[in-house]
This record gives sequence, structure tokens and C-alpha cells, in this order.
Amino acid sequence: MKKGFDRLRGVAAASAIGLGMISGGSARAATVTLGIGITTAGAKWQDINTGQVLAFGQSSLATVSGINFPNTSVSGMLINNASLTSGIDNAFDGVLFMATLQSGTTKLFNNPDDTVDLTNNILTSDLQIDFLTGINAQIEYYFHPSRPLVRALYSFENTTNSEITFQVYIGGNLQSGNTTNIQSTSDDDTDVEASDLWIISSNRSTGTNPTIGTSDTPVITISRYGAGAAEPKNGVQLANSVGIFGHLYDVTVPVNSTRRILVFAELNSSIDNAKSAAADFETLDAAELAGLLSGFNLNNIGFDEIINYTEDTTVDKKDPSKDDGDLSTGALNTPAIAMLLGLLTLSRVRKKENV
Repeated sequence: MKKGFDRLRGVAAASAIGLGMISGGSARAATVTLGIGITTAGAKWQDINTGQVLAFGQSSLATVSGINFPNTSVSGMLINNASLTSGIDNAFDGVLFMATLQSGTTKLFNNPDDTVDLTNNILTSDLQIDFLTGINAQIEYYFHPSRPLVRALYSFENTTNSEITFQVYIGGNLQSGNTTNIQSTSDDDTDVEASDLWIISSNRSTGTNPTIGTSDTPVITISRYGAGAAEPKNGVQLANSVGIFGHLYDVTVPVNSTRRILVFAELNSSIDNAKSAAADFETLDAAELAGLLSGFNLNNIGFDEIINYTEDTTVDKKDPSKDDGDLSTGALNTPAIAMLLGLLTLSRVRKKENV
């Protein structure tokens, strides 16, 4: 996690600047038309748009708790496809959309118009008022500058004077379809279980890497939740020969507050690389150390707002002196403040000695 002066610099930045997410700061900087593609770090993220949520050939999709997609006319904001610039194509068939229920009817998130904001590889939707009655919602896709990775952040703002509880379905379709094979999961097997933090798949046989310039798909990692957080339900669980992933998150948003769901999707050309990189999705600590939470300080996003991750699972709770402060606000605790004051004092003494 951030230490000393780095933490203070982050707090100063968070106080001065915002990029316009829910509960964030100033107006965003650039407007683009939906349907765009973005290329970063060896990956092409293609046709980010409002599109059909059912994969080619699907006529319907039923999930638990009544969030269903009855026909091909249903659409939501999503990433239509992605590929590696090395020549391994066709990762997705519409992914990272979200839906909920309103009065018993499935409601998908759609951008209110045909434009979104794109600033420094962060694509932010407009605010959808009353995504659910009393809940305003927004989607952010962050395309990492040095990894073939997209970070999806789904935000829900309660505008009422009462706590609101609901379920959100985060889902998508993999281009591998009925040739999908599970390459690994977080408990180091190929069985997809509710307790898995992440899932790795491709269209090749188990243990076989894709080949450039063929019909192979990239090796794809989809995160679900962080260690210590509540497991999401499996609305539709990614399984062999299906190529569909979808998870249901129970969301409770307190009065005049915001809650968020955080999901990572990464492309790789080898199974071993994907397994090694997936460790970065298991805790917020790991994600921050890997540089995957860029922009959170600038948007004033508190880690405690993220429902499918918990804060700092590595802190020794029996010895608070080992905790260097609050991660969501950047506040330093008493021992950290004392250490910082000591460093400042030492600096002044050395300056006097050098005069």
C-alpha cells in the first residue's frame, strides 16, 4: 500500500481533482461516440457500445432470482470483443454488462445517449438516473496502459432517505462458446466452484496455449470477488462448453451513499502467465501494488464502497501499529504520523548541520 509521502501526495490529489464518477469531482474532459475501439498494452478492446447481451445463436438466458434475458432484442452497455495485437483474436461476444430487476422485469444498464467520456484510458458512461428506483448507476471501463486488462467498476448511488437492497447481475459471453475449456481457477483446479475468486478459460484443450494466427482465442481471466468478501451467487456460471459467465451480487446501499462492484478481465497468450497475473485480483492490496487501482484517489473512491472486496486483509489486527492508516481516505494513523514527524525533524537537523 502507499507509504509516507506517496500517501500524502495521493490525499492532496484526491482533495484537488475529480474525474466525474458518482460522488466524484469536476466535469470530465473528453466526449466520444459509442462504438469506439481502444488499443493499449498489446490488446484491442473493440466496439464498446450498447449492444445485444445474448451471444450469437442464443435465443434466451435464464438466471437465478428472476434476472432473465428472454430474447435477442435485449441490450446493454458492454465491450463487444477484444483481441491480442500479436494475432490471437476473438476473446468476447459481448461482456461486462450489468442488469437488475425492477417490478419483476429485467432492466439492463444503458448509456442515456450515444456518447461517453474517455480520459486517459478511462471510459465513463453517463449517469443512468433510476437504474433502479432511487438508485442512480454508472459504469467505468479502465484499460490498463501496460497490461492487456480492463477494469470494470459499477457504481450505485442511493438518492433516497432509506437503505436500498437489490441484486446486480454482471455477465458476458466468451467467443469460445461451446469450445470453452477451463484452464485454471483460484484453488488451482479446473472445476468452477462458487468459492473461486477468478476463472481462466480458452478454447484450447486443457493445458494448451493458443497459437498466433489461428482461430484460437486468448487465454481469458475473469475475476469474481476478493478474499474475505462475500461470495457472489452464480446466476450463470462459466462452465466447459458454454462460454457464458454471470454472477449475482447482493448490493445494499445505505442512505445517501454509494456502493460499487469491481471486476477485472485480462487477456493472455499463455496459461502460466494468466495464472501468475491472476494473483493481482485476489485482494485490494494486491491490486493496488500491481497498479490496477489507478484513478481511485482522483475519483475519491473509497475502498469500503466496494462490496465484493474487503479492505487490507494482510494487516495484523492484533498489532494495530503495523497498520499504516486508512486505505480509503489516505489518513495516517498515530504511529505513521509520529514516524513522518520524525523524518521531518531529522531532515531539518541535517539541513542545519550542512549550513
